[in-house]
Amino acid sequence: MAKKRQRVAAWLVEATTCVGDGCAVKVGAQTKARAWLAERPWLLRPEVTYTPDVSSRPGGWPWRCPACAAAEEQRQAEQQALYEQQQREQALAAQREAEELRAWAAAALVARDVVVLDTETTGLHSEARIVEIAVLGSDGEVLLDTLLNPGEPIGEASEIHGITDVDVVSAPVFSAVLDRLSAVLDGKRCLIYNDVYDVGRLRHELTLHFLDPAARETAAMSAAEGEVPDGLLERALYQARERAEQWLASVRFEDVMGPYSDWVGEWSEYHGGNRWQPLQGGHRAAEDCRAVLECLRAMGRPIRQEPLTGAGWSTGEAS
Repeated sequence: MAKKRQRVAAWLVEATTCVGDGCAVKVGAQTKARAWLAERPWLLRPEVTYTPDVSSRPGGWPWRCPACAAAEEQRQAEQQALYEQQQREQALAAQREAEELRAWAAAALVARDVVVLDTETTGLHSEARIVEIAVLGSDGEVLLDTLLNPGEPIGEASEIHGITDVDVVSAPVFSAVLDRLSAVLDGKRCLIYNDVYDVGRLRHELTLHFLDPAARETAAMSAAEGEVPDGLLERALYQARERAEQWLASVRFEDVMGPYSDWVGEWSEYHGGNRWQPLQGGHRAAEDCRAVLECLRAMGRPIRQEPLTGAGWSTGEAS
């Protein structure tokens, strides 16, 4: 009974007092609250947590006293104003980003120093070899398009791009086209759809290309010194990788997949960013280069802007 009286006393305070922080103003009479409670004894069960709301507030009394009600109304108005301001700022930021992407793509399509590169390989693993490479100008002109003999079986990757071992048996090796590739990329901005992958394949091919000369130079040095140093292979590999990085550093690579995916704007809660969009090419190097140019053309179209209304905005195609 003592515990029940304590719960009743606590409930009467909650039910008849303003819910404003730190406010002790009474908004109802305890006698009326007692009568109201008598019809709802289940509210005092230990497992029930009483929370004043519209349905359980006795007599329909207000939650807050006039002063607290005015303060709460002001707080909500300020929060709403802040929310609307944040929405406008986000909309303006998105509009600026869309315009920056449009300008970047439109400029790339008319820039003489822009080329698009794509490769087809023996797989997606870290040591996959290139079986086809193509470079197109921003106007679609084919600057380089050739199969390559990877020196190893192509395997299951043939099911993706359709290039077989028979197709590349008489094709040149990477080293044989490196000079031509270097000339095509010299002083150019090289755009690639998922540049991390293609640059990684170039790095691997370049390392293999430079490895033999590096090994020969190391061996010649060893012969001149009259001894074979420890770590001969490791040193040659280090030198080859260094040369490969120097070659890559001479080219300005730019990714297209990231900007295009941001332009499409398909948000992924799982990744916490815009979902990467697949390239709608034909899984052949030159075709994929043309598909990249199509992505740039889509991005580079003028944005139809509408005045901001409330918290929203519209860009027409760049959604």
